[in-house]
Amino acid sequence: MNNIAGVRRWGPIAAYFGAWTLLAHWYWNLLNPDTVSYFSIAHHYLRGEWREAVNTGWSPMSSWLMVPLAGLGMPDVAAMRIFTALSGGLTLYAVDKLAEDFELRPGWRLAAMYTAAGMVLAYSLLRLGPDLLEAALLLLYTRVVIRRDYATGGRGAVAGAWGAAAFLTKGYALYFFLGHFALMHLLHAWREPSEAARVRRQWAVGMTLFLILSAPWVIAMSYKAGHLSAGTTGAWNFRLVGPESPGYPQYFGLIPPPGPHGSSMWEEPEPALLPKWNPLASPREVKHQIRLILANVRESIRLVLYTSLLIPVAILAYVIWGFRKGASTLVPWILPVATILVYPAGYLLIVIVDRYFWNVFLLILLLGAMAFQAVAARIPRLPGALLMSAYFLSFLALPTRMMMVQAKDTQQRWAEIAAQIQRQAPGLSGRLAGCGGWNDGVQIAWSLGMPFYGETGPTAEELTVRDQLNPSAQGTPQPIPGQEEIAHQLKRYRVDYFLALPACV
Repeated sequence: MNNIAGVRRWGPIAAYFGAWTLLAHWYWNLLNPDTVSYFSIAHHYLRGEWREAVNTGWSPMSSWLMVPLAGLGMPDVAAMRIFTALSGGLTLYAVDKLAEDFELRPGWRLAAMYTAAGMVLAYSLLRLGPDLLEAALLLLYTRVVIRRDYATGGRGAVAGAWGAAAFLTKGYALYFFLGHFALMHLLHAWREPSEAARVRRQWAVGMTLFLILSAPWVIAMSYKAGHLSAGTTGAWNFRLVGPESPGYPQYFGLIPPPGPHGSSMWEEPEPALLPKWNPLASPREVKHQIRLILANVRESIRLVLYTSLLIPVAILAYVIWGFRKGASTLVPWILPVATILVYPAGYLLIVIVDRYFWNVFLLILLLGAMAFQAVAARIPRLPGALLMSAYFLSFLALPTRMMMVQAKDTQQRWAEIAAQIQRQAPGLSGRLAGCGGWNDGVQIAWSLGMPFYGETGPTAEELTVRDQLNPSAQGTPQPIPGQEEIAHQLKRYRVDYFLALPACV
């Protein structure tokens, strides 16, 4: 029996790592400017460039975990690939522990785990960076804080530690933790008034440990910024969608890296490059924030349905199941629902991207499995098996489609261009700029070991991205530089080489 239980627990995780090993080479160079920033920050640590290593824009965990591998001489892409793959394994471990708490029966638990393995495989192959690690840490935190017996033992301290680790992985986790941790304790105290005092003690212990573990990084960022700071990512993203925002400023002219050893301006995006705004300052700005929230709600619904058409049915079935008397579970049914509702709330104010919600999608997968498991137990065996198959397969359609599309995508073209440049002109050094294709330019420059000073004007694709980012904005579009202004920028920043990509020729 122990061997069978081991296969059930570790089989999906082993299958995930096996599939990752077979498929990783197809997606190896599928990077993005965020990833290059983490590469560069890791090298600041290796070279002892401490002021540049402390970064107010990107949380440090990804770079910290890269440092040992990069320090052994492993190529940056390989180090980040391994880090992301291991993050996927941790995510699946968290899903398995939640499935155990949700008391899924062996067949449903195994099916849920293999489905989660397929989803996590796509996430780990298609997006390098901290998103998958954050999903794992938030699922581990959620698992602790939603348990029925939360008030016993040292669970508040464990929850605080997982929350701090999530904050050091992505800045948004700070705001989520502060709000969600308080809400969970209120719900626990409301559910069991006799446990209110113990619940308050858990909150105090958890918050204390969270602050102790988070404080050194906040102090380091504040020292660099010259004022109290929990990071600039939120300010950047908020200004980016403001009513006067032109979109990404790096598309409309050269911007130097933030430090002498920086890779590009994206290594530490400066909010001052974008206009300030206050959603309560005027009726116009109030309307803009409302339009933005409504647009993000629509996008959230689209992403949910895109992930699985059965998600709304699964959530409804779970809520109905939760009202059932005597529902036997270690988890009070309302706490996971509150988690699903609270987590996206902050993102509704700025922008919605699917990778922000991987922990939510995996949590929904398990909640729906709980509800449909109860339904399947009351119907004949064959319809029950069909219900289980339809539910789990619905979650695998999107990852499969994503992996098929991205394998053929041209987002890996930067590696081919960089290799061609290295063959024709080995040993290049100096400052690099381009005429368009900013994302490709950042990655090519990193591959060549050159700082990227940006592009002189946007491509049509980048203008489309700008319009999609903030479709309700009424701001004045950023003017596209003319030839004289371009020449002035190149001279001002002493650019040595100019990259003419096919997108802008």
